Amino acid sequence: MTVFKDQKQFMDVTGQKPSKETVNLYMRLIHEEFKETQYAWRKWNDDQNSDKWTAEMVDGAIDLIYVATGMIHALGLDPQPFWDEVQRSNMSKFDKGPDGEYIVTRRVDGKILKGPNYFKPDLLRIVYEQSGARS
Repeated sequence: MTVFKDQKQFMDVTGQKPSKETVNLYMRLIHEEFKETQYAWRKWNDDQNSDKWTAEMVDGAIDLIYVATGMIHALGLDPQPFWDEVQRSNMSKFDKGPDGEYIVTRRVDGKILKGPNYFKPDLLRIVYEQSGARS
């Protein structure tokens, strides 16, 4: 299966349905998991990158993916097309050089900067498409 289908199966098994209440639940879970991940990251930095805190950070990151995906499902939406659109947008940040290699521009802190061909993901279009499919 995929991450998105696995999480949807979890919601189906537990009886979670798209609703405002379920969205609010997932928003609280996102906040909780972020705090736990942030705590593990602090310990990881303080503890010379120990395996224990590495595992805790991975656990937190995966849990964040899980609950963020749950929020999208709680909205009654399929996350895959949104992921695909964001991926297309992210890849539009890069130009290709004459050798076919990607040209990547970074800020001093390592953040990837948008190139001249960047386009913003059209997520509203997908919301409209999926809302129409549900009507």
